[in-house]
Amino acid sequence: MIINIERIFQADYEFAENRRSETDTCARPSQSVLKVITPKQFESEIQALCDYAGVESLCPGMSIKMSLQEINSIIPKKRVRIESYKQLMKFLNDELCVSLELTSRKTK
Repeated sequence: MIINIERIFQADYEFAENRRSETDTCARPSQSVLKVITPKQFESEIQALCDYAGVESLCPGMSIKMSLQEINSIIPKKRVRIESYKQLMKFLNDELCVSLELTSRKTK
């Protein structure tokens, strides 16, 4: 499994007390945080991916490349085909801006 993170600006999402000045008592983060509501069908699958990757949550800009056998060991499906994971791949790409690329022996 290969995970690439393009950029993470943790300080932009967290409120730091040392950013306050005497004139500005209500300092705001430079970027707004969007809360994505994850459908129940994907909650366990996303959590399994996070646990396998060793990260707390998936970050926008993250790219995950893994084999079909690898993802099937984490998220088992009845049919072991890339098409079985298309909905998860589409949700991750559209809603979380996370790219999930699966390879099989046939599509190398």
